[in-house]
This record gives sequence, structure tokens and C-alpha cells, in this order.
Amino acid sequence: MPPRALGSSVERARDPFARFLGALSAGADTAAWRAPLAVFAVDRLRLELHRLCGDAGRLEAVAEASYVHGNGFAKIVLARSGGRALRLHVATGSAEENIHDHRWSFASKVLFGAMTNVLFEDAAADAAGIVLSERRYVRAGEESLEFPVGEARVHEISRTTYVTGDAYHMVHSQLHRIVWDGRPTGTLMVTAAPARDHNRLLTNVEKPRLREVRLSVGEVGAQLCQILGHLDRQATAEGMR
Repeated sequence: MPPRALGSSVERARDPFARFLGALSAGADTAAWRAPLAVFAVDRLRLELHRLCGDAGRLEAVAEASYVHGNGFAKIVLARSGGRALRLHVATGSAEENIHDHRWSFASKVLFGAMTNVLFEDAAADAAGIVLSERRYVRAGEESLEFPVGEARVHEISRTTYVTGDAYHMVHSQLHRIVWDGRPTGTLMVTAAPARDHNRLLTNVEKPRLREVRLSVGEVGAQLCQILGHLDRQATAEGMR
């Protein structure tokens, strides 16, 4: 699904989410973005999401860019600016992504719940590993073109579980998959400008079904209410300590 602009340049300049993206350090040093992302998530996100829910125009613009991802989670795009994006991911059940990499590097913070990030690397043809069908997705203007590549052999190199409050970052070329254990889980992610025009996808089927379903304004509002419910309970718990 091609990226969609979120309002005019003037509207983006006034938007607190776009301003956050513009204030990040230059380049794509997503390791350096973990700290400001964590501060924003704690100090500003809850307030700004409440404001977003009360602004029908902004909520409609966010819904235009948001959808249920083919890997099984809701993707809510809060802002895009300078090639970067700030978005929320929400998973509500047990799921396991396909192995993939990205066109862009990113930093992410777990707002609530838990998720396991499993990293993989390519393996030699005669080495131990799993053999999967590889497809390449190439961005050409507003379109994403899909090309079968053949077989790929990879092996797992690490497995890390992140819980509420944890943050991590990844470079665009790192193969990985996210595994959710069934607990509702939400993350706040900032993506850098694309470093290349394609990404890899590895599956155990020749042609995976990665249908993406647009979210309505009502569905985005419901997702934001779920996120705010978790953030409000966390804020209440923190205030009681």
C-alpha cells in the first residue's frame, strides 16, 4: 500500500506528531532516536492522542493512511514528514510475522504488552537453516511491485522479548519476525527515510496472502481508545506510587 500524505505542509507544521519527527537528529541514526522516542511516549503521547480523538478532521486524515497490515497488526500512521513516519502498531492476538526486512531503519518503543523479536541472517547453501520462498517488493513511485526471487536459506541468530517500556532499533537490512503471545500489545515506531527501494519477504508458501485492509475512521478511533485505555491505566498506576 503506497504511503499517503497527511494534510498540507502548513497542517503538518502545526501537527505535534510531525513536529516530533522534524526535531529528530539528521540522517537515519535510529539508535539515537530511541531516547527522544521514549521521552515523547511518556511525556506527550497520551495527551496528544486524546487531542487527536477530539479532532474529527485530523482523525479522518490519520484513518486515510492507516490499515490492518498483512502481517496481522493494525498500523495507525500518525504523521509523515521528510520521508520519516511516526506510527502506532496494535496486535490483539497470538500471531507470528513472516520473516522480512525493510526499506527503512526504525526505532520502536513498547507502550503496553509484550513481543518477541527474532533475528535471522542468510546461511550458506550447505549450512544448517530453514529454506523458505523469497519474494522481493520494489517501490516504484506510488506502486509496490512483487517479484519472486526463489529459495533462501536462513538461520536464527537471536530472540529477544520486549515488554512495556522497552525500546529497540533495527537497521533496514536486518531480517526478523515479530511474535506476539496473545496479550494486547501496542508499540510506537518512528521510521527513517527509505534507504533503498525494496524489501525482502520469506515465507513457507510460494505466494503469501498479505492482504491489507483500510481502517475506517471509527475503527481507528476504537484502536486509539484501546491504546489510551492502557496508557491511562499506566498513568493512574504511576500516580498511585
